[in-house]
Amino acid sequence: MKYNTILFDLDGTLIDPYEGISKTILHVLKTFGDPPLERRSIVKFIGPPLLNGFMEFAGYSREKAMLALKVYRDRYMARGIYETKLTNGVYRLLKVLSRSGVRLGVATLKPDIMTERILNHFDIYKYFEFVSAAELAPEGRNNKTDIIAHALENMNIFGTEREKTLMVGDRHHDIVGADENGIVSVGLLSGYGSRQEFVEFGANYIINKISEVEKIVF
Repeated sequence: MKYNTILFDLDGTLIDPYEGISKTILHVLKTFGDPPLERRSIVKFIGPPLLNGFMEFAGYSREKAMLALKVYRDRYMARGIYETKLTNGVYRLLKVLSRSGVRLGVATLKPDIMTERILNHFDIYKYFEFVSAAELAPEGRNNKTDIIAHALENMNIFGTEREKTLMVGDRHHDIVGADENGIVSVGLLSGYGSRQEFVEFGANYIINKISEVEKIVF
């Protein structure tokens, strides 16, 4: 076994969140009386912190983005969570890895309460030793580097053990966060990133679908 620990991103990696996120983004825009965005613009919201997304992709001021975030969370918690889909092959992969003794964790920019509900909804929470997610408070843990670091610390992964640890994600934030924590990065093309993005940020591996993680590990 070449790697004994894997951290997974959530949105675009373990789940396809597009329907839930897109409907909730459109709900926020409608609430504020703003015109809807096209798919190519909505997709940009998947991955980065949502507060930044509202400022960068919707053109909101920070104050308005903070209000938008509350509207977003209210609707997403009530409905958006249940509009997500489990990525094809995830359940089998987690079962195989778990049975083989690979330690599994989650490192996601999605808020902790949403993450917990989604993992339980799909009955995959049981496979993860530790779940590191974003905190709802603005001053809390809200960037990928810190979220990955939080997971590694709580799983007691230090020193050379980090060389045996993978971070699997679909955006450059996952690649950068892995690199800054001294672990190995895997860019997943079936999510919302691109090969160009992964090459530019120096992903150690680039795979087409999540089932290929098994080949990397073994």
